[in-house]
Amino acid sequence: MERKKALRNIALYKWYIIFREPLMWGPILISCLTQLGHMKLEEIYFMEAIVLLGFIFLEPPSGALADLIGRKKMIVIGAGCEVVSIVWFSYIQTPVDVWGANIVWMIGASFASGANTSLIYDTLVELDMEHTYEKLESIVVSHFLLVTAIFSLLSGVLAGVHLRLPIVLSIPGILICFCIALCFTETGDVEKKVKKHKITLHEMFLILKTTFKAINKLMKVSLLFVANNKEIKWIVCFSTLITVASKVWFFTYNPYFELVHLDVRYYGLVFFWLNVVAWFFCKNAYRIKSSLGEARVVTLLLFAIVVPIMVMGTFVGVLSISLVLMQNVVRGMARPFFSAFLHKHITSEKRATVDSIGSAVNGLCQFLALGMFGVMLSVWQLSFCLQMLGLTVLVLGVYSLCRYHTVFR
Repeated sequence: MERKKALRNIALYKWYIIFREPLMWGPILISCLTQLGHMKLEEIYFMEAIVLLGFIFLEPPSGALADLIGRKKMIVIGAGCEVVSIVWFSYIQTPVDVWGANIVWMIGASFASGANTSLIYDTLVELDMEHTYEKLESIVVSHFLLVTAIFSLLSGVLAGVHLRLPIVLSIPGILICFCIALCFTETGDVEKKVKKHKITLHEMFLILKTTFKAINKLMKVSLLFVANNKEIKWIVCFSTLITVASKVWFFTYNPYFELVHLDVRYYGLVFFWLNVVAWFFCKNAYRIKSSLGEARVVTLLLFAIVVPIMVMGTFVGVLSISLVLMQNVVRGMARPFFSAFLHKHITSEKRATVDSIGSAVNGLCQFLALGMFGVMLSVWQLSFCLQMLGLTVLVLGVYSLCRYHTVFR
């Protein structure tokens, strides 16, 4: 690949990440699904669990397909699916619409996942700049959080006029993302391989069959490795606990706002501060860890999840909404902290194995937790379900802290 095109890939990637997700939909996501799509909250949790399970199964074979037919093609197909999805979401009227649009989004996300980062990493390799990948990701995510924060302010105002407006006005951003995907340039080695070998339907079937066999083998090896490594097992389990609790909690934001009668115009303001807090702690994660130390950061992450959930469930009111800022302390710090924590305790030849098992465990636990929380909401009130969520995370988290001092002594 020419150096000029490689540098263009890097520049385009920054904008691709910024526009890949609807910038104004986050603050009113669940409200749209309940009021426009006419879904109950417990139905939304069940749907998300099923869609997440589909993503887990689609992601590995789509990655293999990207290596075969080219990363750019998969990114373009994924971005195209996301355009169809957001347009469909803007017209939702029934639960069938919500399911359909969400499944299309899941397909698009699974096609692009892995292909986009692989394209950029290979681009950096061709530029002899692969050592800057971590820094590039940090910059891109920080920019995304800031842009999302700004657009969140508009979301609340627009939703006050009409709930569909933030979704409709998010469509141009997704279209921009699709256009950016078309402008990417395939890396040299992959482009040569794709031109040299044209895939047939029979070969595609064999690739998928081989991929699923490889996944099964990898899972067995990964489980055995993690089961025999106390440090890795602790990190995977604790990071999964924090991530799953955050995901379940996030889906209660809109219903909680409605429960305490917060005006929809203020939803955007709340999400503005959420993203600002996440941006700050993401940017300063390494400095905070260096200052507090590993053990204190682990404790901070746990109680920044547990305490707000328990308080919001016990003292239902507008003031309790401010506690969601604590979840974004975790959102900002968790990814860089756990990534560095994990890699510190494994050798290079084991990284792919551990990443695979960690993702699988995380995804499966999210699937189970979302499904269970949805069932709870069909029986009990939201406030009681939050208390139960907080109590469960507290018990598992305190046990994990006790184990931490035994495992990492």
